[in-house]
Amino acid sequence: MLLRLPLKITTQQRRIPRQGILLLIPIMILLGIESVDAQQIPAANLSIEPTPMAKEGYTLFEATPATASKKLPGKVNETSGLIWFRESWWTHNDSGGKPEIYRLNNSGSKITQTVRFNDIDNIDWEDITTDGEYLYVGDFGNNYGKRNNLVVYKIAWKEVPGNGDVSITPQAISFAWGDQEDMNSKPYKHNFDCESIFYANGDLWLLSKNWDNFSTRLYTLPTKPGHYNIFPVSEIDVNLLVTGADYDSINMTLALIGYKNMIPSIWLFRNFNPSHPREGEKIRIDMTSMAGTQTEGICFGPEGKLWISAEKTKVRPQMIYELNVNSFLRPSLKKQ
Repeated sequence: MLLRLPLKITTQQRRIPRQGILLLIPIMILLGIESVDAQQIPAANLSIEPTPMAKEGYTLFEATPATASKKLPGKVNETSGLIWFRESWWTHNDSGGKPEIYRLNNSGSKITQTVRFNDIDNIDWEDITTDGEYLYVGDFGNNYGKRNNLVVYKIAWKEVPGNGDVSITPQAISFAWGDQEDMNSKPYKHNFDCESIFYANGDLWLLSKNWDNFSTRLYTLPTKPGHYNIFPVSEIDVNLLVTGADYDSINMTLALIGYKNMIPSIWLFRNFNPSHPREGEKIRIDMTSMAGTQTEGICFGPEGKLWISAEKTKVRPQMIYELNVNSFLRPSLKKQ
């Protein structure tokens, strides 16, 4: 119906007049947005109810998250990792930022507490996780594929007061990729970058960010300080650059965030067993309407909330977005 008017004008006059071009442009944009492989969900500030489609090995959704925060402070314009602890968001900047963790207020617009790490630099902090007793920060960003100083920093929550800034000297869990044989990788064209960490079953778990094949490898790392050579447990075909992860131990659900061609997507692995990651239900949530958003961190919150942090880009400010994870954790459709 929308195409009839400009096409009629074209047929009669054998060219598209200026008015027709102006009308045709938004129609073409609209059609491009609606050409995705699942039903588009309009933006909303309420829980969304997407309609799934059965795909090969997983269920696909198309959704638009709501904004959970106001614009984050300028001091965290490159927000990377994200966790929910002590009824607050905690985040940090990535490469070049200060070696600090920031606690945000309920709107996300102000920093209410700063935890500074003594005697270290933020080479490329990429993600954060917690086991409830300790906080872990991954300085393992590796865009050029040549780092030999990969490390996870560890501090005890008991050293962090309920309020007020504090400086703490962290412990170090250093590691190397045991399966990396070539240290002469080309920047952004290798499979040994890393931006994701989560805690499960007494260990830390890292996921590679594969610039070359858009897959991800899963590694396990002990929580005890020391140095380790780690090898992949499994590889998962996610078809995106994985930039963040979180694990809900109560519901046994792993969430990954990432993007491809600057279009963000989430993977949910239900009944996830880190030792057998290929098992369980798999759900992919594409967010085509968020194109241009550089999603970085992800974490589970109360009441089925799933929060996503995004750093500042040319088209969007630094923000935290929200989805209702319960809208997606349904029985998968059987493939016809």
